Amino acid sequence: MLNWHKKRIEETPQDVYHFEFGKFRNQIEGSFKTYVDELHRLTSEERQIQERLPANEEARKQEFRLYILAGAFLNLLLSLGVVVYFSRDIAARLNILSRNAELFVEHKPLLPPIVGNDEVAELDAAFRKMADDVTKAEEMKQAFVAMISHELRSTLSANKGAS
Repeated sequence: MLNWHKKRIEETPQDVYHFEFGKFRNQIEGSFKTYVDELHRLTSEERQIQERLPANEEARKQEFRLYILAGAFLNLLLSLGVVVYFSRDIAARLNILSRNAELFVEHKPLLPPIVGNDEVAELDAAFRKMADDVTKAEEMKQAFVAMISHELRSTLSANKGAS
C-alpha cells in the first residue's frame, strides 16, 4: 500500500503530490479490518473471562478449603493410628514387666527379656539385674544360715557328749 503511494509520487510530474486520503483510508481499513475484528473478539472474550473470574475464584477457594479439611482429617486419622499402635506396644511391654514382678515374688522363672533400645527395655534390664542380685543375696544368706546352724549343732553335740 505504501509502495503504491511511493510509485504515484514518482510518476506524478507535478512538484507536489496530491494525497488522496479517502483512498488511503479505504486501503488501510481493508488491511486492518481483520485485525480490528480479532481485537474486538479478544476483548469480548476477556470481558467474559473477567465476569466469570469471581465465580471461578470462589470455587477455587472452596475447593482449597475442602482439600485442607480433608488433609487435616487424614492427618488426625494417621495420628490416632500411630498413637494406638505405640500405646498397644508400650502397654504389652509394661504388662511383661508387671508379670515378671509377680513371677519374681512367687520365686518362678521370669519371662524372656524385652528387646529394644528404649526406656522400657532398660527398665527390664535393671529389674533383671536386681532380681539376680536379690536371688544371689538370698542364696548367700541361706548358705550363711546353714553354716551357722551346722556349727551350732556341732558345738551343741560336742557339749552334750562331754557332759
